[in-house]
Amino acid sequence: MPRRPDFKEVDDTLSSIEYYAEQFDRYDRDDWVHLKHKEDFRSIYSDYPLEVTAIYDELYSSGRGHAHTSCSYLSASNNIDSFPTLSAFIEGVEQSYTFDHDLVALVTQAKKTMECHGAPWATEMMVKQIETQLGLIEAVKIKFRLLKQSRLYREEKNLPMNEKEEKSSVTIGNFQGVLGNISGSTVTQNLQMDVQKNDFESLAQFLKSIKVSPSDIESLQEAILSDPPPPNAKQLGARSAGWIGKMVSKSLNGAWEFSRDTAAAVLAGAILRYYGLAD
Repeated sequence: MPRRPDFKEVDDTLSSIEYYAEQFDRYDRDDWVHLKHKEDFRSIYSDYPLEVTAIYDELYSSGRGHAHTSCSYLSASNNIDSFPTLSAFIEGVEQSYTFDHDLVALVTQAKKTMECHGAPWATEMMVKQIETQLGLIEAVKIKFRLLKQSRLYREEKNLPMNEKEEKSSVTIGNFQGVLGNISGSTVTQNLQMDVQKNDFESLAQFLKSIKVSPSDIESLQEAILSDPPPPNAKQLGARSAGWIGKMVSKSLNGAWEFSRDTAAAVLAGAILRYYGLAD
């Protein structure tokens, strides 16, 4: 569907958000349906106490509900009746179950229950599915920060055009990846980003040099193997984008010691080099 004329300025960012919406739609229609109906999930109703069954059942209903809601809201920017302005779209998503959810607490509770009572394989996979969705939402939040830096949003909210802030939002490496328009920065002068096309070992070595943990590197490798090759530098696969989101979250809470202002750009740049989509 063509972009509505008043949103042309932020077309690239909204297109990326719609790409994430498509991934949430696949989660909703394929992954969650498979886990409930094609695996061993139904054993929760016969093999576990009622209080345990309730927790595991909530994993399905809340996890799938989050995927469905996220798809519905993230794909709705062209709906002028629901969202007459860009700020209305942003606020609508932020106030929906897409962002305002209780999934972290649910996953924590489910993991503790699994330690005590065990769980069907499908239930364990549901926990991982929710964690994947939360990672992808972190990538979506990066896009929403970009929308809030746009001229259109600032005009709608009567915010000043802060030249210094706009410049600080432009990140490194000449990558047109998950962050949108990314241009040169002094950060690249201090990083040896010797990542070769289709050479995961060179990508892993770079990530080790910026203190990414071995388990996180392994998770990225799994994401890259799961994702289809991106058609261009503006559309990283959903699992890779979700991984970046998780790492940005870690930089924000101190679990990964790296600048939160440049973390997403550095990681996106390295992954794009692996795909041969950046110089």
